[in-house]
Amino acid sequence: MPKIDVYNIEGKKVSDIELNENVFGIKPNEKIVHIALVNYMANQRQGTANTKTRAEVAGVTVEDLYDIVTMTDLADFNECFVRS
Repeated sequence: MPKIDVYNIEGKKVSDIELNENVFGIKPNEKIVHIALVNYMANQRQGTANTKTRAEVAGVTVEDLYDIVTMTDLADFNECFVRS
């Protein structure tokens, strides 16, 4: 059975204990350890993500587009909104 040292709060060796072979003598399954670690780390996320509502989105209105387009391009601009 594996033995480990037991230390007190000052860092001095106090005793030895024997570990149970059935618990500590196994070869760990790396895939299961990875899955457990990823699951643990995912649960530690803060999770404060947020999306904007319709009122919070700064959109461009048709009136804004008319202000941007010059008068010479207005005819071409109107053709973009005409449905065929």
